Amino acid sequence: MNIVAITIAVVIVIVGVVSSNLKQKEQTQGIRETQEVTQEDDQETSSSGITPSPIPSPTPKPPTPTPTIPSPSGQNQPSGELRYPNAKYIRSEGSVEVYESQDDPDAITQWYKDQIQSMGMGTKSFITTKTNDNVLNKLVGADGSREVRIEITHNSGSSTTEIKVSISSSN
Repeated sequence: MNIVAITIAVVIVIVGVVSSNLKQKEQTQGIRETQEVTQEDDQETSSSGITPSPIPSPTPKPPTPTPTIPSPSGQNQPSGELRYPNAKYIRSEGSVEVYESQDDPDAITQWYKDQIQSMGMGTKSFITTKTNDNVLNKLVGADGSREVRIEITHNSGSSTTEIKVSISSSN
């Protein structure tokens, strides 16, 4: 009985080994055939004079500038070098330009921080104050020849934010 069981086990092992070897040979032949077909395609392409060309990638679009809202007619509007894109010119108070916007005061503040830094100005101070939904943010930057002062005010319950911009020569 033991001899029969051992014989059956040996036959199963031999069949498994032979089967495994056949599968490996088939896979190896498949790889060789694929390589041969690829080489033939390469030869046909080079003999026909057709050269593969790269597929161009889409070119990125330049950023679209945010439009500014024009001032009401009849008012003298300053150049607006530091005019927030969604702000409306209100008035001038000496060398200070006053604007209003319905945008979030934090977004306005961040935009002015970015502008001051993009102008290459060192930060003198960025002070942000928010109490009971009343906002008073003051930003000051300078580059040696100019000084920029921004004051952003938003009162609780108001739909508008007031922006005061002053650019002066720093000597």
